[in-house]
Amino acid sequence: MILARSWSKIANRSIALAFERWAEAASAMQRSRLTLTRIASKIANRSVSQAFERWSDAAAELRQGLTLVHFSAQLEPCLTHKTP
Repeated sequence: MILARSWSKIANRSIALAFERWAEAASAMQRSRLTLTRIASKIANRSVSQAFERWSDAAAELRQGLTLVHFSAQLEPCLTHKTP
């Protein structure tokens, strides 16, 4: 009877230690997953931000070009008008 109790305590201790190791490993994996998710998110956001900035610059250049074309179209009659 004493031997059975002792063996039971040893078995329970080893089960508890195994569970504790598993819990620590699961926690470490969760932290790693969270860290990698944050890194991936920052990389993706940087790419989106750079793409938006390039688009915004191109749109500004196009808008400036269209403004110049519109302005020159308005000035053309004044420049080509001959005075008698």
